[in-house]
Amino acid sequence: SSSISTTAARRENVGFTNGYDFGYMAVVTKNGSSVSGFDSLSESTRIGVVQGTVQDDYVSNTLGLEPVRFPDYNTVYANVKNGQVDAWVAPSQQATGQVKEGDDTTIAETIINTENFTAYAVNSENQPLIDALNAGLDAVIADGTWSELTKEWYPDREMPTDWKPGSKAVDVK
Repeated sequence: SSSISTTAARRENVGFTNGYDFGYMAVVTKNGSSVSGFDSLSESTRIGVVQGTVQDDYVSNTLGLEPVRFPDYNTVYANVKNGQVDAWVAPSQQATGQVKEGDDTTIAETIINTENFTAYAVNSENQPLIDALNAGLDAVIADGTWSELTKEWYPDREMPTDWKPGSKAVDVK
């Protein structure tokens, strides 16, 4: 499965299963920047995002700020490095992969995003498929497989107290 986060706009075009993961967002800046994290983003901050992403939606609709939109991650990161934007609001995993020693950049802050959970996107008219995927998801949560895989792939990651995978009717083991 490819990771896709849910948004209201995306729900207008596709159906989603119940969530199987949550995400993190990061603020990436040049070293020594006055931008220290999400709380220091303001109207005077040139904030880069990749157009159409959850981060674009977050900066625009949650923070109420107007970002500078870029077509891809490499381009927005290059613009942080060359000083054309003050900060990049990025998926945390993408930021971790992009920021390299010697680039004069840093991940200033990372936050948990449980609002736009990760789910399977399917044809919204195919309810039997959505139901089957949700049942399968609940089964791997109930038997402990989901927790085992999460610990294997994200050993240092804590589960947010306000988020639970699947239908919420099954206990996470």
